[in-house]
Amino acid sequence: MAVFSFIFLMLMFVLIGALSVRKKKNSVDDYLLASRSMKPWVVALASCATFQSGFMFTGMIGATYFMGLSSMWILIGVGLGDYLAYKFLYGRFREFSSKYGFTSYSGLIANGPGKDFKILKFISAILIVVFLGTYAAAQLTAGSKALHVLFDWNYNMGAILGAFVVLLYCIAGGIRASMWVNVSQSFVMLIGMALLVIFSLNRLEGFGELAASLNSINPELLSIMPKDQAFYGIPYILGWVAAGIGVVGLPFVMVNYMTLNDSKNFKTVQKWYFSWTIVFYALTILAGLLIRVLLPDLANFDAELGLPTLSMELLPEILVGFVLASLFAGAVSTADSQIICCTASLTKDLCPKLSKSYLLTKLGTVLVIVTVLLIALFGSKSVFSLVMFAVVVLESAFVPLVITYIFGYRPRRRLCLAMMFWGVLAMFSWRYMGYHNTICIELFPGVITGFIVFWIGKQLKLLRPKRKV
Repeated sequence: MAVFSFIFLMLMFVLIGALSVRKKKNSVDDYLLASRSMKPWVVALASCATFQSGFMFTGMIGATYFMGLSSMWILIGVGLGDYLAYKFLYGRFREFSSKYGFTSYSGLIANGPGKDFKILKFISAILIVVFLGTYAAAQLTAGSKALHVLFDWNYNMGAILGAFVVLLYCIAGGIRASMWVNVSQSFVMLIGMALLVIFSLNRLEGFGELAASLNSINPELLSIMPKDQAFYGIPYILGWVAAGIGVVGLPFVMVNYMTLNDSKNFKTVQKWYFSWTIVFYALTILAGLLIRVLLPDLANFDAELGLPTLSMELLPEILVGFVLASLFAGAVSTADSQIICCTASLTKDLCPKLSKSYLLTKLGTVLVIVTVLLIALFGSKSVFSLVMFAVVVLESAFVPLVITYIFGYRPRRRLCLAMMFWGVLAMFSWRYMGYHNTICIELFPGVITGFIVFWIGKQLKLLRPKRKV
């Protein structure tokens, strides 16, 4: 029964993607940006599913299992940063990309200063294809883990299935199909997580027993502040705030905002986005804590497998399939947006001749999916580590550049390259010294270094005259 309910929901996602094809136009612009016609609520829920889902269902639950209640600061920090980005950055980003006709993120990076810096386009496109490909592979790995636990399938089966499902609807409708499928997946994910939390609380007879059980396992699981963090955890929390703001440096999320029908609708997008996010954040923390109590021996297993393992113990078979589908949807909803984004960088910036043909652009999607699948099959199996590494590299390279662009600054080519180089180098150095485990995640020094380089360049007059955005 679990297999049947899982397959039913997978077919439903494919069907929704296929139905979205009715509104498509046979053009590269429509394939990559849905002709900038998506409604606010679609953009909001698709962005939720894209940004948070795979990481929340596996990596974040695993982090909460070991850290306890203090893991909430990861979500509080990211949420605060995300709010600030909505307030000051996303609307400007959408307006900037639309005004100057950018159809790919790496194209925006290269042409943001008002001149096509081909070397910058090449480097940014390579970073996007390599690291977003790695990120997408991590999502397929997340789905594989769930199938492995529930059906005892080989790890590779989930990755292959996820890649095939994404291929079906992305080839059919591009970013429009991806976003509509993500919207449907966001509802399935929220319901699936809620079901598991409700059944788990019922097993424990409420929050009181949950708190008592956590205290008996380890009182530090109920500690609010992060453990073993310097300066009372403040730099650690600020690092996660930077991660939330740094979403502007994640191409696969920002491409959703590029599809919005009007930049004036961002307040509506924000309301939808945070209404869904707050509920999902709370459910994720609760799920991680409940799994720690109900599966105390998971410390010798893989905590990222906690959700499917607990589902098997608590839920009727038909609901087990539903929860599995929600987890798998979380993985796929992030991977598909990343694959379309990689397609844009590959076809528009690395091999521009491909973008002259609608058919060849689709072929680019096939090439990306095959590459991502190979990474998933032969790469690392840790979702948290893969995701965090890909995120901090991309954000360290792109966040300072994008923010300076959308506020009208026009750094010269050598300053752009210097901002990317020193930002990424600072990030790697911070990681190498081990400070990301005790002070703050390496994104914070990476981004700050990029802005310091920009300030130095400004003093050296390495900027063209500002323009109105």
